[in-house]
Amino acid sequence: NRFVCWCAAGYSGHRCEYEINECNRNPCQHGATCIDQLGAYECRCVPGYEGAQCEVDINECSPNPCYNIGLCKDLINGFKYVMSASAPYTGRTCTEKLDPCNPPKCRNGATCRPTPNYMDYTCDCIP
Repeated sequence: NRFVCWCAAGYSGHRCEYEINECNRNPCQHGATCIDQLGAYECRCVPGYEGAQCEVDINECSPNPCYNIGLCKDLINGFKYVMSASAPYTGRTCTEKLDPCNPPKCRNGATCRPTPNYMDYTCDCIP
């Protein structure tokens, strides 16, 4: 006397006595936590990732958060700015103006002039 059980989703075994742990297949990526559910699973993504299996790197550079000709480099759960060599700005989003002459550095009435990359200065002395 033999019988066959057709198990509902999420169960297995001769009499459907075992609940299948869908997380055993490790479906979640990039260090996400897998939560087993009946016939399904849920991935809880770590910061910086999204998607059903946390397979998508969130692009923090879209839209570009940098100002004043700053370029954005996408990182995991963040970004870094890359300033143009000719732009006199710094800071996380390129909003802080560089001024190597402030506070004043030249003496005896000389005029301070920033170099083209604003990283240094020269003093124009009074003749």
